Amino acid sequence: MTTNIGKDETVGGNLSVNGSLTSQGAISTQSTVTAVGNMYAPDFVQTSDYRLKENVKNIDINEALGYILKLVPVEFNWKNSKDKNFGFLAHEVQRVISDLVEGKKDDPDHFQHLRYIGLIPFLVGAVIAQQQQINTLKNQLNRSYEEG
Repeated sequence: MTTNIGKDETVGGNLSVNGSLTSQGAISTQSTVTAVGNMYAPDFVQTSDYRLKENVKNIDINEALGYILKLVPVEFNWKNSKDKNFGFLAHEVQRVISDLVEGKKDDPDHFQHLRYIGLIPFLVGAVIAQQQQINTLKNQLNRSYEEG
């Protein structure tokens, strides 16, 4: 069965869809969207405008490298679909960068959630820290060749 919703119609309360939801335009919510299964899009864009942020501080790149080195990437299969995937265990990330994880390990009422996109600043910081280390080592090596 297909139900067409006309332009600018509003659903009050919850909207539950069993099957597919297709939109030729924007879908907007002021709350959480939960999907069981895969979500596909040509791009996911996250709002990042400085005007919406406060208490902005640089991440210490050496700390970022330390955090990344403590993470344990895993390969796994989802229990419900048996699909193979790669990622992290939320409770392990919570020990390292707790702000990226929602929920508590083994909560009988809720699963834990990991904001993977929040790892990007730490990854960039770790790359910068490693590049600085590489540059320092290259400079030391060049000096030792010049002296030797």
